[in-house]
Amino acid sequence: MEQLQIDLNSLGDWSRKWLLQFNLSKCKVMHFGKRLFNSQYSMQDVNGNFHTLQETTEEKDLGIWTDSSLKFSVHIAHAVKKANQILGLIRRSFTFLA
Repeated sequence: MEQLQIDLNSLGDWSRKWLLQFNLSKCKVMHFGKRLFNSQYSMQDVNGNFHTLQETTEEKDLGIWTDSSLKFSVHIAHAVKKANQILGLIRRSFTFLA
């Protein structure tokens, strides 16, 4: 776990060197597998202030929902919910459906 914090510090150094800031509100930590981790990770902003990264169990990236167990059930649930919302919108829009 210490190696991850070292890597995060290296990313912070790189971003300050090249003047490319990370959006720290979008940076999160997700642990994969069944082991429980009690580590807090942080990243440094351009002013030198450390911000603790939020831990998450599911996240959307490139349109695909991923959870910490790497199963597709979360992605499928979100897709079904969106499809049902669109179906409800269509049903409310028409008075007669054949």
